[in-house]
Order: sequence, then C-alpha cells, then structure tokens
Amino acid sequence: MRSVEAPIRVLYIAGEGHSGSTFLDIMLGNHPDVFGAGELSNLPRGGWIDNEYCTCGRQANDCPFWSYVRRVWVEKVGVDDLEGYLKLEDSFERIRCLPRLLWERRKPSARFQR
Repeated sequence: MRSVEAPIRVLYIAGEGHSGSTFLDIMLGNHPDVFGAGELSNLPRGGWIDNEYCTCGRQANDCPFWSYVRRVWVEKVGVDDLEGYLKLEDSFERIRCLPRLLWERRKPSARFQR
C-alpha cells in the first residue's frame, strides 16, 4: 500500500488513434501498483453524462472512485455544467486549436481560464 506522504508519479500516455496507447494503458494498469485511468478525455460524456460502466462493474455515477473524482472536479470548477465544459473542451483541446492555445498562453482569455 502506498504511503500518504509519498508523491504520486504520473505518466501521461498520448498517442494517435489506433497507435496502441490505450492498449499500453490497459497493460500497465494491470500491475497492482499502477492505476490506469483510461481515456480521460471521454470521462465527462461517457462517464458522467452517458453513465457508462466502470471496470468495477458499477455505472460511473455509482462508482465510488469516479463519484469522488466528479465531486472534486465540481469543487475545483465551481459549477457542475458538463455540457458547457464539453463546449470549452472542444474549443481548446483539438489539434486544430493549437494556434489558439499558443495565443492563449501569452494572453489568456476569461473563457480559457475557465
């Protein structure tokens, strides 16, 4: 069991579609000391809106882990507006939005800060 004082090491796996990144996440996540979160970009829609099943066997809104993640997310964001978040995500988290992200880095808009 991990000590509370020990820092959490995060490994972010990114890849193009059909490149094997999801497979790598699954393989690493099978190790007892590793937690594979899956494709987190799908979490708001797939997990919380569509209420898909977690690997624990419960639907995401009934899963203790993902319910906790959502509560913390709502606390940090300050609002439980999933549809609004998805619109913001679509505006900033696509490859075609890279020029906008570079501009926002220099002079962040209120929308970007949200």
